[in-house]
Amino acid sequence: MTRKELLVALSLAVASWQGASVPCTEDSCASGLVDGTDEESSLLQMRAGKEDEKSKTLLDLTEKAVGHRPPPMKMGPGPMGPGPMGPMGPMGPPAGPMGPGPFGPPAGPAKPFGPGASRPVKLGSSPDAPTSADLDELMAAFQAAPQQELTFPESFAAGEVMEIDFMEGTLPIPFMGGSYQTRTYGGTIPGKTMVVNPGDTIKIKFSNKLGKGPDMKTCPSSYKGGDVAGNVDGICQLNYTNFHFHGLHVSPEGNSDNVLLLVNPGESSEIEVKIPENHMPGTHWYHPHNHHSTAAQAGGGAFGAIIVKEPAGYLPKQIEEMPEKLMFLSLVNAEKGMRLEDWGIRSSTQKYAEQKLWINSAYPGWRWEEKYKLEDYINPYVAINGQWLPKITVEEGKWYRMRFVLAAIEYFVEVYESDNTQAKHGRCEFQLLSKDGVFLHEAPRVVSKLHLISGSRADVAMRCGCVGSSTNQLEVGSSCSANYDFTASFKPMGTKNDAALGAYGKTYTNKLMTFVIEANKGDQLDPDLTPFSVRRPCYVANLRDAEPYIKRSNVHTVDFPQSTAKVVVDGYGKPWPHGELPPPLAELPVGEIQQWHVSGVNWHPRPNRSSLQIANSGGRSRSDPCTSTSTPSKSST
Repeated sequence: MTRKELLVALSLAVASWQGASVPCTEDSCASGLVDGTDEESSLLQMRAGKEDEKSKTLLDLTEKAVGHRPPPMKMGPGPMGPGPMGPMGPMGPPAGPMGPGPFGPPAGPAKPFGPGASRPVKLGSSPDAPTSADLDELMAAFQAAPQQELTFPESFAAGEVMEIDFMEGTLPIPFMGGSYQTRTYGGTIPGKTMVVNPGDTIKIKFSNKLGKGPDMKTCPSSYKGGDVAGNVDGICQLNYTNFHFHGLHVSPEGNSDNVLLLVNPGESSEIEVKIPENHMPGTHWYHPHNHHSTAAQAGGGAFGAIIVKEPAGYLPKQIEEMPEKLMFLSLVNAEKGMRLEDWGIRSSTQKYAEQKLWINSAYPGWRWEEKYKLEDYINPYVAINGQWLPKITVEEGKWYRMRFVLAAIEYFVEVYESDNTQAKHGRCEFQLLSKDGVFLHEAPRVVSKLHLISGSRADVAMRCGCVGSSTNQLEVGSSCSANYDFTASFKPMGTKNDAALGAYGKTYTNKLMTFVIEANKGDQLDPDLTPFSVRRPCYVANLRDAEPYIKRSNVHTVDFPQSTAKVVVDGYGKPWPHGELPPPLAELPVGEIQQWHVSGVNWHPRPNRSSLQIANSGGRSRSDPCTSTSTPSKSST
């Protein structure tokens, strides 16, 4: 695996958490049945349109989930067959004021959503476990269903005490036949949006409403997974949780943003977080952060957005007056949800306790079993605000501020315009305003696609219009639609050699959303955006020229060895055993700039609360300081 050397200028805001800060910075369908087992015969009848009891139940569930009853399926290859999704060539540059740059697909061929087996494969040992053909048919029905308008979560007003319950909620997955019960905030996915201002104090009454479930006494002391085969992440404590404010520059102590606290099932906690007066406005999110159960909880739907609003006059009037839309993307991996639930239960003292969550309502006896290799048949899919393949209605030629957030366990996601072959189709222009809650030094920046890694955010100004396929010219006063796809890729961040990753180098491409563009009655487009810069708090100051002023005692090496779960600072480091609080790896002075030489950044390292500025990556200096503040291995798109 390629080793990267990153020269990182870091300033730590560990000074007085009452507002004082110090510098840092921003930025298939199966073709036919051969043998005649009872289960296959039943499936054959269903696919021929004969609704026996089993097929009628499946169709009823599909109708409930996607809003209409799919037509009878016919013999032969279905729409999700073995071939790829089809070409998605470049759109070609738009003419006129809509801005430059094609919206094309990512490099490389699109890959099929499913394995496209020529014969149905049973996906579990229980009698009601589905086959690969069942899931292919459900996917085809889901993608053919009418799209629903995107809805937005409710919000908390700044200043009020927010009551948030960690509780069960329903996650519909129509392309898998039904729904799953999972862990949520307040029973919805996502949870309510926190809308706050710099200087506010967030007060939360946080209650864990879940039952005890798998207990906490037998969590593996290492990342070997104990006696549970394959549990390499040491998954346990499934119903024990806490509360993390991802991206906020606030105190990690006491009852503030303290990820070392634990809220047991049936217990409550009072949380109080003071936002500094000089906090940069931006988009952030909240989620659980209890080590050994974060993936199962946040990956299952326990998350919500945080918006720190701009003071009046902070932004140009044109940006300030844009209507806003929250686009909370969550990459749902049902196979992993089922697997983590299995691992978590079998890691407890109740070795085979009853599983209550991540059970498919259409196939209630179906459980994850290693031998069935569900990862080959169930691929991740991206929801927006908890909805699948929604449509978003926008006005032609009007600017909107789109606040994108990505909740994902492992994958990174790219969003881009798909191939439009209609006689008249939409094209949307994206201009990046901020990344990971930090405004660009000079905004906006035209981008051809959005690149989001796990936990990252992007505020984007978007304007859509209609073009004719023959003229490729804007046709003002027209109505049309613009389709967008996503590509989800699983590979360690910063890794270039996919071949070396084997099964880990997976990439999935599918439909994401449609913008429905309504004609502008005034026959005028909003004017182009004017470049602007904002006042920046000192903790996101530009440090590119600060190297001559860094003390030698503040220069450190930080390594993330891939073979062990530890961080090594200046040659010292050891794994962090579960339930223990080891001594600090180093003591850093308050109010001084740090320079870190970082290597081995490939999986999921991230310093919470402190922004990083990449000064040098792989021997190349950064020409743009607007780099990711979530991880030093990815720059903003």
